[in-house]
Amino acid sequence: MAAKYIVGATVGSFAVAYVFDTLIAENKIFGASEFRNYPKHCCK
Repeated sequence: MAAKYIVGATVGSFAVAYVFDTLIAENKIFGASEFRNYPKHCCK
């Protein structure tokens, strides 16, 4: 009986993590650009 709550909580947490990852990383919600996220030593 407790397994359904564990599975539900796990699926729910993955859904929340996906939504926030999409909002922050892909839509650049904080105004970051593609090139600002790279370390300085990789793009010479």
